[in-house]
Amino acid sequence: MKVSQTQVIRQFASRLYQYALANKKSIFLFLLVGTLSAAVNFASFTIFWKWIGLNYQVAVSIAYVLSVVVHFVANRKLTFQSDHTHFLLQMPRYLTMIFINYITTMVVTRMVVEVFHLSPYLGILCSIGITINISYLLLRYWVFPRAA
Repeated sequence: MKVSQTQVIRQFASRLYQYALANKKSIFLFLLVGTLSAAVNFASFTIFWKWIGLNYQVAVSIAYVLSVVVHFVANRKLTFQSDHTHFLLQMPRYLTMIFINYITTMVVTRMVVEVFHLSPYLGILCSIGITINISYLLLRYWVFPRAA
């Protein structure tokens, strides 16, 4: 029996919906923490770029580090309730994820600014849109996996 492309898409959408229902609390908390982290990112970027006058790439880097600290602590304690494991055991995986996201953020922001001649704010926003989905899955299943 041949499965049509429409059936495959429906099955995928159904499984995605079931996953979202089964994980709605952690997804909601992840998005809430992400919103807080994004606010820290944008606010600190504005302070360092507009008010202090640092180069936008330096300002993006500092803002990223500050938002990462908020992101790690809040997701560890609130979203995935994984503070039962010593944070030093979680840190190498988290830093790997952050490094991937940092490179993505810098590449996307630079492209938006230097190729498209748009605002660094838009670059940051685009990079958040790219990294958010992969981050949830890596945090949920790799960085802060549930205890067996």
